[in-house]
Amino acid sequence: MLQKTKGIILKIVKYSESSIIVTIYTKDFGRTAVIVNGIRSKKGKGGMALYQPLTLVSLVLYYKEGREINRIAEIRCSHPNVSYQSVPLKNTIALFLAEVLIKCLKEESANPPMFSFLENSLKTFTELSSYYQNFHVQFLIKFSKYLGFAPASMHQLMGKSAKLGSFQEQHLNNAFDQLRNSNFKTPVKLSHESRIILLERLVYHYQIHGGMDKLNSIGILKTILYD
Repeated sequence: MLQKTKGIILKIVKYSESSIIVTIYTKDFGRTAVIVNGIRSKKGKGGMALYQPLTLVSLVLYYKEGREINRIAEIRCSHPNVSYQSVPLKNTIALFLAEVLIKCLKEESANPPMFSFLENSLKTFTELSSYYQNFHVQFLIKFSKYLGFAPASMHQLMGKSAKLGSFQEQHLNNAFDQLRNSNFKTPVKLSHESRIILLERLVYHYQIHGGMDKLNSIGILKTILYD
């Protein structure tokens, strides 16, 4: 049955000589996989850009509930994301976010509030021309609410074993509250060291409470953004 929906490209895997399997998080069906035939052939050259991770798309699916792999009838980009590719820092953050999403979005059912949050967040990230160095940290804080394990405070995130000076602790508390309560366009002052601490603790929080696997991209993120 033909079904119209919106989606976020999460991952592509090569399949046969000319095809790919695409994992998409959709507004109406949650996570689903589709096969795209001939996209890697000479005739399909250029179409791969549409299937890059975090691309926002509008699509029509030949969808059947319970089917492992569906097919696409129509697809188009609904919001350009060229800034990911043209700005190295944003591209690194985008790779990190894509890995987080592929590991966290498992449900094959609709979750409109979560999809709306993801869609609006990625649109904002695309449009930001400055003050995006904290985006991934702020995203993890806000996204955890929709996953059901949002930290109530910086103290909960750090745990009792954390050893911080009083000044650094106050700085982290203030930064955490600002990141949680402000929108993505509001600048929040955060030192490199504090950003690393928040990132590491949030990733650990996701692993403990959300069962998220080890992230391969976090090492690249630290190298590009913090060295």
